[in-house]
Amino acid sequence: MGNIYRGHEVFARDLFTLLKNELEITLFKGGGESLSREVVIDHIPRSASYLDGMKLAVSPKWKAAAIEEERMRVEGETFAYAALKYLLEGDFDILHCLEQEVCNVLYAHRHLFRHTPKILWSNGGALPRAAQPHCDFIQEHTEYNCSGATVTRHS
Repeated sequence: MGNIYRGHEVFARDLFTLLKNELEITLFKGGGESLSREVVIDHIPRSASYLDGMKLAVSPKWKAAAIEEERMRVEGETFAYAALKYLLEGDFDILHCLEQEVCNVLYAHRHLFRHTPKILWSNGGALPRAAQPHCDFIQEHTEYNCSGATVTRHS
């Protein structure tokens, strides 16, 4: 958020706006200003010019798509690692993730938290189960997506 304006960002902003007066909630974002209960996380944005020199061993036919995917991976992972400091200090109960890379990094580092948060993955509806990140719960899913799941289910 704060770098591009697409479906994920619109959803996160609207959800935060809807819930901020009802719940203790913090919005972690990649750009803009740090405001009340909004924290800008320093990370490598996908549009960073210093990523222009990346070299990927892929077919020229797929090079543009592979570069875009790598830019998104770098953005998500650097965001997640930079957010860990704030998340560990904040002792959050639920981490609502909209990007796979963020979800995977936070789930892999749950052991660092004094109180282990539940990780909620949103945006799972369009992905087959094998492509879902590690998480405790999937917000959007279909019966097909959940078949053969590795997601931990808690009652």
